[in-house]
Amino acid sequence: MIDAVIARVVEAGADYGSNTPPHRTYPKGLDVEAMTADALRAAAARAATPEEHEHVTWGLHRHPELYRQVFVSQDADEGDVRWTVDYPDDYAFVAAVYDALYAADPAFTSDDVRRLVRARPELARFGGERRV
Repeated sequence: MIDAVIARVVEAGADYGSNTPPHRTYPKGLDVEAMTADALRAAAARAATPEEHEHVTWGLHRHPELYRQVFVSQDADEGDVRWTVDYPDDYAFVAAVYDALYAADPAFTSDDVRRLVRARPELARFGGERRV
């Protein structure tokens, strides 16, 4: 995913790219952003709000009129799938995934996670969140 976003930025000559366009299609937790150093410096120099100072890319993606932006999406709509770790249930879900997949293949992929969760219904809505 990282390589795909970087490639899209380079091929388009863009300032900023992400896999979280206005309509997210990848699970939360698989977010990727890439930007040029010049764009990042310009956004830092323009930063005026607390959000722009705290979140390094806020000024980039909030100002499409200033920065050429590109996005990577997928056909599947997994925008409400939760693979990020913000809450104890998120951590427990990720721990269950790692316990199940890591020993057999430390380089497991997001497709491996999807297969695991589909095969184990108790993980599909773990903690009340959509996980696949």
